[in-house]
Amino acid sequence: MREKGGLFVPRLEGAALVWPDGRRQPVSGLAEALEQDIVLVSRELARLESNLPALLAARPWDLLLLDEGHAARRASQREGEFNSPTLLLGLLRRLQATGQARGMMILSATPMQTHPWEPWDLLQVLGAGGLFLSGFHVVRKFYESVAKLKSATLTQAEAMALADILAVVQDRPSPPSDLALPEPSDAESFARALCFLPHDQRDQVARWLRACSPLSQRMHRNTRATLRRYYEIGLLGRPPPRREVREDAFDFDTEEERDVYEAVRHYIDRRYAELENQRPGKGFVMTIYRRRAASSPVALRKSLERRALGLRAVIAQRAFEDTVPDIEDAQDLEDLLNIKLTAGLPDTPAEAAGELEQVNELLSRLDALGAMDTKRDRLTAWVRRLTADGRSALIFTSYTDTMVYLRDALTGAIGNGVASYSGEGGAFRENGAWVYASKEEVTTALRAGRVRVLVCTDAASEGLNLQAAGALINSDLPWNPSRVEQRIGRIDRIGQTLPVLPIVNSCRLSIST
Repeated sequence: MREKGGLFVPRLEGAALVWPDGRRQPVSGLAEALEQDIVLVSRELARLESNLPALLAARPWDLLLLDEGHAARRASQREGEFNSPTLLLGLLRRLQATGQARGMMILSATPMQTHPWEPWDLLQVLGAGGLFLSGFHVVRKFYESVAKLKSATLTQAEAMALADILAVVQDRPSPPSDLALPEPSDAESFARALCFLPHDQRDQVARWLRACSPLSQRMHRNTRATLRRYYEIGLLGRPPPRREVREDAFDFDTEEERDVYEAVRHYIDRRYAELENQRPGKGFVMTIYRRRAASSPVALRKSLERRALGLRAVIAQRAFEDTVPDIEDAQDLEDLLNIKLTAGLPDTPAEAAGELEQVNELLSRLDALGAMDTKRDRLTAWVRRLTADGRSALIFTSYTDTMVYLRDALTGAIGNGVASYSGEGGAFRENGAWVYASKEEVTTALRAGRVRVLVCTDAASEGLNLQAAGALINSDLPWNPSRVEQRIGRIDRIGQTLPVLPIVNSCRLSIST
């Protein structure tokens, strides 16, 4: 705010306002902090229900600026669940409804998730949208009609429904003058014109229709094409980097390792089918084992060990005492009886005992592999290759235990210069031990070149400026492609000085992921 806008703005931290020059001004709480003309407050603090009275009692704001706006979402991601907001979305709705914020600007550099109503929920917070917000079926009908117009399959009834929607859109742009389209208020004439529109005019009319959408009128998108244009007209000193994406699809180096993971795959597939037969949806838990198996042998082992513990708990809680195996004393039994059983566990002690035997067999076979791990070895080779020109690299994994495993392995393979970052914070290797480091310490060390490799969980995919790194490896891939884009966005951002960014996606051919 100070550098780009010349604004001297304090931020609320605990019981003090911290000014850009480092001066700390004690305050009694949020209410006193809100007396400032401009103040920075974390969304985690603002969204708390206990702070709502202070927010509503403060002087109304001319502008509320919300960063990471994608966090304002429905708590239940179903089309009809409009009235189930997260705390943050609920707060924005209250501020809009009460007029506490006369204007709002919602920012995000993170893609929306997988549900098309998310940007429309944010549009409602801006007090815009009209008929489009009466139900998502209106939005769907509008865009389906636009698609049918382009493919020449729009019916007269659909075109008239489209005219009815357009007729109530405020401040819509005028149609291209050379088309001579009737006004949407004359639904029959408008519909007839759309249905008999010449082929060479369909794209032009479709673009106009999309521009009539209230979302198009309120949403401004800056894309990489914008950055390229800025470079062309001299507003940027260098062009945006180019991504070089490579898929590292591999098989195992040895038959022994391949056989173990094939046995794991067969176990997961079999248990999934058995649990689904018992109750649809019950087998979903086995998809987690599939993802963990694809992540690392450590993640797989821990999952199987937890599965074995749950199976023993089923036996302990639902069987007679003389059928309980491997319980050495009363404390063991008490611990097992206190485990909360999940819906993914078998229903009967006999079934649990049979599966426990399979899990123990898999654990024994994993033990027999010892330090063998083809994926780890290939990842180490990629790290050496990508950092050979002096650039630093990020490695992303979905799981903390895999992160710990990889950072230890890389430290042994390439020596110093390895750090990590997860939801618990950062860590550096010092005197043979991993020492906690703050987010700022991690980013500073990366910029200074003291970190060659940063191993991260998805906790690093938001809120960290890591453009000092110049390569990225997805050790395992999340199922949501937006999460992958968030990861890449840590290095492919303004401030990146390298022209080409290698992105490597690691995946196994021998196990279905």
